[in-house]
Amino acid sequence: QLRLADLGRLTCPVLLIRGARSEPIVPAIHGAIQGAVPHASERVIAGAAHMAPITHPQAVADEISAWQAAY
Repeated sequence: QLRLADLGRLTCPVLLIRGARSEPIVPAIHGAIQGAVPHASERVIAGAAHMAPITHPQAVADEISAWQAAY
């Protein structure tokens, strides 16, 4: 079972993606993960909800590509 504190041991960059219209709990979850993971960053897809990779695939791909280019 994974605990939030365990995520602090990650040494790799982590990308969190959510839709701007995701359920209110999602930003809170992302915030907790970002607080625990040293190299976590978040991208928010405008107009998208929970299924952003399905409904906004190009926007998600663009965010992933931009994030990867930074590393």
